[in-house]
Amino acid sequence: MKGIDRILTKYPSLKSVAFFHSHILWPSHFETELELMEKFQDKGIAGVNFVCNDVLKSCDLNATSEIDTCSKCIQIRRKGLRLAQSSFKSIPVKFKVHAFYFPKGISVDEFKSTHYKNFDVGYAVLSTIVSRYRDPYITIGKYRSEIEVLVKNAIGLYEFFVEQLTLIQPDLVVLFNGRYAYTRALLRACEVVGIKYFTHERGANQTKYMLFENTLPHDLAYFEKCMKTSWEGGIHPVSEKIEIAKRFYENRRMGKSQSWFSFTENQIPDLLPVEWNANDYNVVFFLSSEDEFIAIGDQWVSPLFTTQLDGLEYIFSKQADIENFKYYIRIHPNSRSAVEFVKKVSQLESDQIRIILPESPISTYQLLFNANKVVTFGSTVGIEAAFWGIPSINLGVSFYKQLNVTYNPASRENVIPMLTDRKLPPKNKSGTYRYAYHLSTFGYQFEIYYPESLMSGRYRGYNLQAIPRLSQIAFANHIKRPVFINRLLTKAEVKLRYYLHLRRTFGR
Repeated sequence: MKGIDRILTKYPSLKSVAFFHSHILWPSHFETELELMEKFQDKGIAGVNFVCNDVLKSCDLNATSEIDTCSKCIQIRRKGLRLAQSSFKSIPVKFKVHAFYFPKGISVDEFKSTHYKNFDVGYAVLSTIVSRYRDPYITIGKYRSEIEVLVKNAIGLYEFFVEQLTLIQPDLVVLFNGRYAYTRALLRACEVVGIKYFTHERGANQTKYMLFENTLPHDLAYFEKCMKTSWEGGIHPVSEKIEIAKRFYENRRMGKSQSWFSFTENQIPDLLPVEWNANDYNVVFFLSSEDEFIAIGDQWVSPLFTTQLDGLEYIFSKQADIENFKYYIRIHPNSRSAVEFVKKVSQLESDQIRIILPESPISTYQLLFNANKVVTFGSTVGIEAAFWGIPSINLGVSFYKQLNVTYNPASRENVIPMLTDRKLPPKNKSGTYRYAYHLSTFGYQFEIYYPESLMSGRYRGYNLQAIPRLSQIAFANHIKRPVFINRLLTKAEVKLRYYLHLRRTFGR
């Protein structure tokens, strides 16, 4: 089924739709919206585009509101809408900055619960900040000035969307992801006004996109429902589904990119730690990026440990020095920039515990296949271990937790006995097929956008992301077409802003 067919099957009387073009500089997401827009137009469905003209200061794409980034974003949008021959009306985002006070010294957990009406603005803003800095030890004081800007703008944007949706009354809204500060403002506005929405994200691979009906992409119950639908329906017989699932695990073992980049491609395939001893009982911890699920929502908060470090410290404070028992902790390769996290984990190293740093060439899969037992906090390696017949303990929240393919301790007290049990057998792996088949096939095939890689592609033959930034464009062209702001500037103002931009960027 095509993406547009999925929408029209659910909403056959659809007459109008609204888009918010929020993440234009993140490849494939704006192109997804353009494709859907064209499809709606072909069906005679009208709509509007909510667009930013240098209004949303400190956004996900442009944290410091650089002129050349705003310029590129607007130029891509205009070019894309022309390529799509958009008949939708473009409505510029306009809002009043809302004053919103939160006390000094507020904790992250307290801030997470911060709401403005039905808008969980605390979680939304944290999601943007965490993604921006990849900082698992975020404090509100550390980023307070940026957080204040995001909170005030997000609330102002929420009120703008509530007003516009109430006025326009579209039948449906389409937006990217929905977990960030500004997109979640629209998502919550839809909910309070009573308008249905679809969030969109990448699909199983670079040739697909996915639609999530009235929810966020990380909704656990929604994922489980989609996984069940994929397995019980679909175009493949069960035998072929199993083969597709097997290829999923084989491809991951070989470091092939699927829906995102492979983090094992720079590792040496057969490399194990020099001190590895096959006669020991080797337990390997595979960590996730510590910041990955900090600010998605309460359903991703582990009932056992608040963080992976919390879990590691608890385990090794309780763990006696058992003879021939060795622990290896593989810090996720994507955690290179999480300096403080890496430092704290590294402090756990001892004669019994070996830390493998993010940049280490030691092979993740060589560790996996030689481990007597695998422990994760929700990492995909947890279900991969189950597929390969290795006992797997999951201490966190994951998309596969309900499949009964990993051991999921009910309490902290259950962790150590499970960890030290040398006779713990692997779980039945039948559920691993359902998970892998869904991740191999979910989403809808692009028909107009042609992806050339995860980060580039062509929309109607044109690479939108190749449009140059302001600093790469001849200055003379700028004076003729000052498209990067929401009002016409005099030549003097353009020159001044461009001069200041050059000073900031190039020191001249």
